[in-house]
Amino acid sequence: MTSPPSLYRILRLANAVVFAAGLALAFDHSVAAALGRFEGGHHWATGGRVLVLVDRTGDPAWHDATRRAAEVWNRVAGGTGLRLRWETGTGPCEADGPRIGFCLARQADLGDLEHADRQGVARVLLGRSHTAGAVVELCRDCRLDDARRRVIAAHEVGHVLGLPHSPRERSVMHALGGTEAPDAVDRQALRRLYDHVDGEEDCGVLDLEVGALCF
Repeated sequence: MTSPPSLYRILRLANAVVFAAGLALAFDHSVAAALGRFEGGHHWATGGRVLVLVDRTGDPAWHDATRRAAEVWNRVAGGTGLRLRWETGTGPCEADGPRIGFCLARQADLGDLEHADRQGVARVLLGRSHTAGAVVELCRDCRLDDARRRVIAAHEVGHVLGLPHSPRERSVMHALGGTEAPDAVDRQALRRLYDHVDGEEDCGVLDLEVGALCF
């Protein structure tokens, strides 16, 4: 007959379980952040809110759409410290701090089995607790008219700024892209993300940084 475990051993086991669960959660959050899995809630730090949208598509129709997207969000970003500038460029799309590259991709490369019909995607790179960079891929082979391009461009810029999908059909952040401009709720959500001055950043739960990951 074995004796029951001591209270000390039980507490040690409980602490180990809690620590392992916390570490797993921190690791999952860090990996997800590094890969840009999150749809919203991230934001640009106080000192890095002047963003440059660099259209590398080489397509005049997309140039017009992305330029208009910058104008649309600038109109509602007053008081948040956000300012979007627009320019054209060449070369590959890479996450380059506040310079947001826009490039073309085949529709087959934009989505997955669940979202095979995507016409654009924002790939956001998260740093410690703020956005570290982003690229936006736009559909090369979709048959889109100019109005639809404007909706897609404004929608993906909304994701770059930190806004998630919206259930409201009249919102630019609707999953299917409702309109080419944010509604009142979108504007309020944007202000909630940026209505503060950031303090010193911690890197995850343990304030431990390993490459692009935070723990």
